[in-house]
Amino acid sequence: EPAELQSIEISNPPTNTEYTEGEKFDTSGMKVTATYSDLTTKEVTNYKVLDGDNLYYGQNSVTISYTENGITKEAKQNITVKQVEQQKEIKSIEMASLPDKTTYKQNEKLNLDGGKVKVIYDDKTITLPENLKEKINENWQIAIKQTPELWNGDIFCVRQLVENETEIILNCSKTNYAHYLYDERIGCPNEFGNYGLSAGIFFETSDGYYVIGKLAKTTSFPEGLTIQGGAVDKKDIEKNGIVNIEATMRREAIEELNFDIKNKDQVGNYEIKYISPPTDKIKTYEIIYKGNLKLDLKEVRKHFEKYYKYLKVNNLEMEYEDIILLKKETALEELKKMKNPKRKYILDIVESDFIKK
Repeated sequence: EPAELQSIEISNPPTNTEYTEGEKFDTSGMKVTATYSDLTTKEVTNYKVLDGDNLYYGQNSVTISYTENGITKEAKQNITVKQVEQQKEIKSIEMASLPDKTTYKQNEKLNLDGGKVKVIYDDKTITLPENLKEKINENWQIAIKQTPELWNGDIFCVRQLVENETEIILNCSKTNYAHYLYDERIGCPNEFGNYGLSAGIFFETSDGYYVIGKLAKTTSFPEGLTIQGGAVDKKDIEKNGIVNIEATMRREAIEELNFDIKNKDQVGNYEIKYISPPTDKIKTYEIIYKGNLKLDLKEVRKHFEKYYKYLKVNNLEMEYEDIILLKKETALEELKKMKNPKRKYILDIVESDFIKK
């Protein structure tokens, strides 16, 4: 009987083992040797690199895979992936005005009526243990095979919330989307959790219906129910180092529903309401605005259908596959009955907003 493949090893490392994030693994100089059941060996060249495209910061290895006669063996090659140099260092960001209330019970929503939040961002990447990095990478490789549209960019990460008599302070660093996705789907230990920072807006129609988005199947939260919003991005950072949180919220509302808070024909008034704090499952601080539309139920539905058709015809990204319009008096009860996954803050927002009415 012919000898069977038993193992492979990297008998000579590649010429280059140091990369910058976003680069592709280069196999130049690398030799891979196969060992067989009769203890013979030979060099093989028709191997595959499973995770060598678009290397990410902190990645410490790539996987080499070789198959012969239906038998597959793998080996890992250690690498170092450095971060892209930043053009400027961001020191701090802030928004709004001082909060009227700064004392809270555990898990109580932070009310920002008339309030100010100061966010200090040191532009440093958080440090994760090597075993956790490997798990994050494995999950990311699975995720991008299922949803190739995903992109592993930098995102803000809240490391600490400090409350005092004059302000609420969020101390931030940065991490990447792979870390966020792993924490959302599987979960990291609390000390290494991805405590993200997002801003969004909760719309109400002129005739008293709440606008809830149903996310597309291609998103990281397929068919989930949410409000219009997304993560703070570096494009929201102004030249003086101040992050315009309102710009985050405005951009997301335009991208997802094509509603512009600066368009007075669409939006009447809007104001910041509260921060939804992280939970053990979803570790994100959500800064929430409330916006009152000048359009009624039928007009909002027509507006969304027109925008959805425009995105589809032009082959543009569609974050929402539909919107759900709920009469505010019965919205909470209807939402609880829906089987779709829901962002952690949806029920709290609906309940809180209706009670205030």
